Amino acid sequence: MNKSVLVFAAGFALVASVRSSEAQYVATFSSDRPTAECLTPAQKEAIAETRKQTKRAGPSNQEELLDPDYFVGTWGVEWVAPESPLSKEGDVSGTLTLRHVGGCYYEGTFDLKGPDGPYTAALQLTYDVNRKYLVWVESDSRGFRHIRMGPVGGDPGGYYTYFWEEPVMKVKDTNVALRGTLDTRSPVMFMLRQQISVGGEPFVNFGTVTFMKNVP
Repeated sequence: MNKSVLVFAAGFALVASVRSSEAQYVATFSSDRPTAECLTPAQKEAIAETRKQTKRAGPSNQEELLDPDYFVGTWGVEWVAPESPLSKEGDVSGTLTLRHVGGCYYEGTFDLKGPDGPYTAALQLTYDVNRKYLVWVESDSRGFRHIRMGPVGGDPGGYYTYFWEEPVMKVKDTNVALRGTLDTRSPVMFMLRQQISVGGEPFVNFGTVTFMKNVP
């Protein structure tokens, strides 16, 4: 079995975990924040200590652990969408609001307006701390679902890159595949870089979605 098959097998196991978590955490919706955290206090402290070490003799070979609480909050979303089976060409803008549900499970909602008009999407994130692996499930009101899966690597400076791929999906009788990276640029900004393959053609640039956090 090759590496890519193993990676996707691990990802689909996490997708199943996301779906089972929906029922597990439904009782916590009435509270402001569940007590069960994704990272332990010791892990959070280790991340904080690493951030303080701004001067090092050389680059670290160790991939730093992501704290997925980074994504919690409301983010402004901006993107110029190219023409594709997913939508017409044009500006996309709106918000993403994400909250911690319990453990390493997070839920959110996109409220967007694009060239085809307003639309929404439900977002579910699940992070595997041991594998440093993230699954991003985005259920779009226009009738398709993005299942982004892949590893997350970080450096001591607090910059993280999520290397994701999606299984091929059928949109308007056409096979569509997406892949790319998510880069955390600062505590209040991350960028989702995308490539698309339509009908089995080579991957081409599909633009960059910019997320800016709304902070008081």
